[in-house]
Amino acid sequence: LQDAMEVLLVTQQNSVLVANDEGTRIFGFITPRDVVKALADGRDKNATIGEWIRERAACVDRTITSDSNLDDVAAAMTSRKVDHLAVLRLGSKDVIGVVSSLDILLYTRARAPFLRSMPSWKGPTVAEVLEKSHSITIVGPRGGTLGQIADAFAKSNRTSAVIETAHQRSRATLLTENDIVRAYINGKGRDDLVEAWMPHVEPSFLQVLPSTPLMEAASLMLMSAEGHGKCHHLVVKDSTGAWHGIFSALDVARALDSLPTELDVVRTGVRNTTAGMVMKSIASPPRCKPTDTLRYALAIFGVSGQNAVIVEDDEKVYGLLTPRCAIEALRRAYPPGSTVAEWPRERKRAQGDPCEVQEGLRKVLSTTPLSEAEHIMAEHALHHLLVYDGSDGQLVGVLSSLDVARGLVSVNCQSPFVSLGWLQQIVGPAALAQVNEDEANDKVGLKRCSNLGVDDPKASESARRRQRTE
Repeated sequence: LQDAMEVLLVTQQNSVLVANDEGTRIFGFITPRDVVKALADGRDKNATIGEWIRERAACVDRTITSDSNLDDVAAAMTSRKVDHLAVLRLGSKDVIGVVSSLDILLYTRARAPFLRSMPSWKGPTVAEVLEKSHSITIVGPRGGTLGQIADAFAKSNRTSAVIETAHQRSRATLLTENDIVRAYINGKGRDDLVEAWMPHVEPSFLQVLPSTPLMEAASLMLMSAEGHGKCHHLVVKDSTGAWHGIFSALDVARALDSLPTELDVVRTGVRNTTAGMVMKSIASPPRCKPTDTLRYALAIFGVSGQNAVIVEDDEKVYGLLTPRCAIEALRRAYPPGSTVAEWPRERKRAQGDPCEVQEGLRKVLSTTPLSEAEHIMAEHALHHLLVYDGSDGQLVGVLSSLDVARGLVSVNCQSPFVSLGWLQQIVGPAALAQVNEDEANDKVGLKRCSNLGVDDPKASESARRRQRTE
């Protein structure tokens, strides 16, 4: 019954069909009035509807044949005191549809069928998300140092700061954690001025209005990431140019984690989406070795366009290297020429270092619902999680806050994939290799068969397989 109520509320329809798993057989339908009556009769909302719908079917006939005219339908509804009837195929008991009193009203008024599309979920505005999460905007003072900005990032769990420089009096610009990474690997330290480093900053943000819905904000991040590299931040300004804050990819997870009602959570689709569905597969994230230097490992971010590097050797996976590591290293004046293996030992020696605790929170299973994964991200300010297989304990992928945004958009848009690039990551290299092999076989088969004047069955089968993949 709980599932039926969710479908009725999310689709805003007045009936839901009850079918088998394959959708090939219809057993009946449920209306809002049926749900109310079931709850009034003491039915548990978590009870299955199979037995209940059979008991209900014995009470009153809710069927009508497909050859019935509207007068017969209206008369049947009136006499049986029902608003919906299941339409049976003539000469059988197969249900082919449902007709309601509203259908009759709309048809008799408009003389044409009226189809109502399911409303799309847009979510709260970015201004509401920032206000609810008590988001603060870090403002870097003129003459401030990189160390001061890194300290502010570490204390606030934010990943960007507004910087107003002497050369830009009329407007402010944005400094992100990736800019700190580039400064660190280029030998900059705590006492270096932010203003001196700003000419090397690469713009990596978009500007949106405070009224921008969450779904649109997530879509903008993904579109920008697909065309111009990763975009993890949106500057929120009103029509007058006044700053309202900075919306990050992690704020998408914070927004999902703070939805006010169960219905809002159901509408997002994240409860039925798992981490394994939207993660980057294990072949996607870049790698480094424990013997590599921090400078070399962190430089991989810029080359790969990703903000997480898996640290591993031939024996095991040690963890993730993220921009937060560069922030901590710059704060402590840790030399970038040191090895990656030495960095964890340095963190353990530090008192009250949050990074050691966070590493234990990064692990989730591929079957973990996306709603639980984004809760971990939001509660502990983690942008990346390691995804493991529940059966054998093997690392199978990495889930980022941008992947959460991608999953949210994909569930709620007309096309299930935002980009072919993401589709390639989902189907994996083996499937893509099979498609490429099929394309080559098609060309060979078509060339061979064109000389014989017949169809090549292998080429036809590979074409059908490729079409299914597409």
